[in-house]
Amino acid sequence: MDADLVAIATSISEELLDSQSPTQKEIALCGPAVVRILLAACLALLPEYQITELDPVEPELDAKSLSAGPRVLCDLAQQHIDSIPFNLVPPRWLRLYTDAYIISTLIDIVCQQSIEGQQKNLRLGADIQQLDKVIIVAGALGPGRHRWVQTLIKKAQAVVFGTEDDIAAEVPQETIFSSSQNSDSNSSTAPDPNSSLLYAPNHIEILQKIPSMRAYESIHSHSPFIIRKYASQKDSACFWPATELWSSPKYLLKQAGPGRVVPVEIGGAYDQANWGQEIIPFESFLERAGFNGTFQQKRSAPSTCYLAQYDIFNQIPELAKDICYPDYVWSEPSRPSIGPAYSPPHGSPVVNVWVGNGSGEIISPAHTDPYHNCYVQVLGSKRVWLAPPWCSDHMYCYGAGDDDSTSDGLAEQYMTNTSRVPLLRDPVEFEKESLRFPAFFETVRPQSMEAVLNPGDLLVFPPGWWHAMRTEGEGPVWSVSMWY
Repeated sequence: MDADLVAIATSISEELLDSQSPTQKEIALCGPAVVRILLAACLALLPEYQITELDPVEPELDAKSLSAGPRVLCDLAQQHIDSIPFNLVPPRWLRLYTDAYIISTLIDIVCQQSIEGQQKNLRLGADIQQLDKVIIVAGALGPGRHRWVQTLIKKAQAVVFGTEDDIAAEVPQETIFSSSQNSDSNSSTAPDPNSSLLYAPNHIEILQKIPSMRAYESIHSHSPFIIRKYASQKDSACFWPATELWSSPKYLLKQAGPGRVVPVEIGGAYDQANWGQEIIPFESFLERAGFNGTFQQKRSAPSTCYLAQYDIFNQIPELAKDICYPDYVWSEPSRPSIGPAYSPPHGSPVVNVWVGNGSGEIISPAHTDPYHNCYVQVLGSKRVWLAPPWCSDHMYCYGAGDDDSTSDGLAEQYMTNTSRVPLLRDPVEFEKESLRFPAFFETVRPQSMEAVLNPGDLLVFPPGWWHAMRTEGEGPVWSVSMWY
């Protein structure tokens, strides 16, 4: 058996054998037989272990028989995760979900010779998707699990799709949506950075020079600003290779490897009634987001989809080499005198991506976040609306107690930092909303500001600032946010 697979099976077995280990203690809470089932499956792969208190394990069990127990536990964990709101799911079920899928995939890879013909590819292809869901759903909870999941994904891909060269050959050729099409200087579809203001009377400040760390902390950290082409100039130390490489679906699929899935939002905005969430193939998502270079196809897509506020680098770490953090994310800005209390995120900056289709006009409704934000526009264009935190009393938040027919119990509970004012929708219809939201139009709008971000632009803004965003133009739109 492969040394990496032996190491995974050995580590899990040792944790399950140790009655004092957090793994055994946590998983034992799922039921008295659960530890025994997982341990028996692991030890069957490690004949050097002789555990007299366990029933004898037949050394020649095939993948189907050997993984039957762990797969039942996968289903058990899934049922418990689905039965209640996710934030209430006890960690033990996430631990079981993680380890049961790791062990069942481990068995399929080790015992692949016992799986006949095309069934082997189908089974291991499903394993790749389930391991992605271990990251997406359960966060690969447990020591070393994230690393093991990444290892098993690559092992399963090698079995199904062959070597790295074979995988590259399998990736379909594309009409590359070139970086020039995403350039504000070359594209006829990219909005002009100085385009007319549609929803605010003020422009977001544009700095001509990159502030030093000292200047940022002492002068610029308490108000928003934009640095044009910050990440797209090759001769700059701030250059992001992502501004060129990520326009190619072939490159993205090669970095991820085949068979991957990602979680997406379905619908134009998360405050709309038809909004939902799905997990879909990564390749399908890229097509629907316009990465194939043909705008007609995404217009006929069944619905708008958006990879929103997602840590893609945790799932596909190969992409992390294509970006570099602005120095500001390591700064220590003074606490603002006005606005919410600020405390930086624990540990490293919180990094998320936002990927969708420009012509889908995907909207992030006006809301606030508790952290400073460096927001880099990698591909495509995005319209941004901002308002200061002292406008909060006039933003008509969900759950604020106003009588409004669009409110419901879920919105009251989970969207208290989100405004009901329909910003970045149709400008003509927006003007008519002054009757519903008079305080917003009288107090907030005069202080609000707006801009269009294009490839390479960096937007920096403080915690507590209200912000709404909308994808624009044609083709894919990709942004990266860094909270600090």
